[in-house]
This record gives sequence, C-alpha cells and structure tokens, in this order.
Amino acid sequence: MFEVKDGNFSLVNFGEIAERLELKDAELKFKHTGPGFDFIRESFLQKVAKDGYDMVKYLYSFGLIRILLLCIEEPENNNYYDFNWKALPLDTNVFWKGKKNFDAESIILKYEGEGDENDAIFEHIKTAGNAYQYPDKVTDEESVITTTIKHEIQYITNQLDFKFSKTNIDIRNSYFNYKESLTLTRK
Repeated sequence: MFEVKDGNFSLVNFGEIAERLELKDAELKFKHTGPGFDFIRESFLQKVAKDGYDMVKYLYSFGLIRILLLCIEEPENNNYYDFNWKALPLDTNVFWKGKKNFDAESIILKYEGEGDENDAIFEHIKTAGNAYQYPDKVTDEESVITTTIKHEIQYITNQLDFKFSKTNIDIRNSYFNYKESLTLTRK
C-alpha cells in the first residue's frame, strides 16, 4: 500500500508484502524449475526483497508509477522539468528536458520534452537487434534520432485529483520506430 505524503509515495506495508512474496515464491518453486526460472526469480528478489526502500526503488522504475508521480505533483508551470523513461526494447533510460505548462482556467497540465542523447540512443538501437538493418556507413541524416514525450493531465480541481492522464512517447529514426502510449482514467 502506498501512502502519498508531500507529493511522494511511501510503502507502508512492506512486511505484509514480503510475507506474500515468500508464499508465492514457495508456490512457484514447487511448480517450476530450471536455470531460466532461477535467474528470473533471483533477479526479482534481489530488487525487491531486501527492504521497503529497494522495493519502492524497483516500483519507481515502472512507467506507470512515474506517470502517477507526475499526476500527484502540484500542478504548476515549470520551464525546466526533467523526465526519464525506460524504453524496454532498447534496455535503456531516455531523458527529456522540457517544460510543464498549467492552465488554471481549464485545469490542464501539459508537459512536452525532447531528448538530446542521440549518440547513446543510436548505439542502443544498433545493439537491440537492429544492427543488421544498418548499412556499414550511416549518413548523418540516417543517424538522427527524434525522441519526444507529450503528457497531459486533466484535473477535477486544481488540487491533486486528476480526471485523466495521457502520455505519448516517440523514439525514432529512419531504421527504428518506437511508440508508447499510457492513459490513466479516474473512475
């Protein structure tokens, strides 16, 4: 269970979660065996089973949690807002520098950012299974990568109660096209 304090999540029931993880782990070990299962199990448990801090750190790595954090921040204008996202097919984080614009009349917060890590992302694209698509010599135009994020939150009031949130992420060049959309709706 998360508790929101001062715009941050804190995990208040780590002990209960750890007990449930132990039970599920025992059940899965009974059903599955092999090096692949052991690797996945150990990797996961190393990331979450130490203490509440490690578990929260692991959960923060998910895009959903990052978007929720953005939704519960105080809606305000900010000309220098950084945002990062784990691009799963590239196995890397993409960082954007952008600005948040809050319109108090419509109660909508918009964030737009552009990345500037062309060379590093280009290398990840080449090693992510797409290297065979690239010619031996790549022109400057072909190596240009566009990374953008657009995020919009509609609030019910100008407090922290959002109605919906929509995020669009786009990473592309002439050989790679990655798009991700995440929409959250309050019921």
